Amino acid sequence: MWVVFSLLWLLACGAWGLFQWHAGIVARFPVTDPNGLKFIVAAPAGTAKADVLYFVRNSDAVKRWQTNCNKESSVFCRKEIRVQMPAIIENVVRFVVLTLSVPVLILILGLVIGWAILGFRKPMVPSS
Repeated sequence: MWVVFSLLWLLACGAWGLFQWHAGIVARFPVTDPNGLKFIVAAPAGTAKADVLYFVRNSDAVKRWQTNCNKESSVFCRKEIRVQMPAIIENVVRFVVLTLSVPVLILILGLVIGWAILGFRKPMVPSS
């Protein structure tokens, strides 16, 4: 019964995750800094433009690009530079942890309840 529930749970979570992915969990914002560097910021859907601008001003990754591009003018500095806000990875990790932890918790709970129903006895090991 646990195997069937776990498979149904994983299929449901996978379908929901796929639907969310296609529905656009990530928004892309084009941002140009005062030096003319062009960034494409991947942010969670629904992120306000002000939050994206704050991220660009304070991000270590953006500051590194700005420093490197001020020192040398490489081909990469003339293209759009892709950066990602950290909340996207955190949301994906939370989703994966929730997806995998529910079947494990139900298995543990089922084992404990079964052990309690059997009167907290040690399992009998057949002798060979």
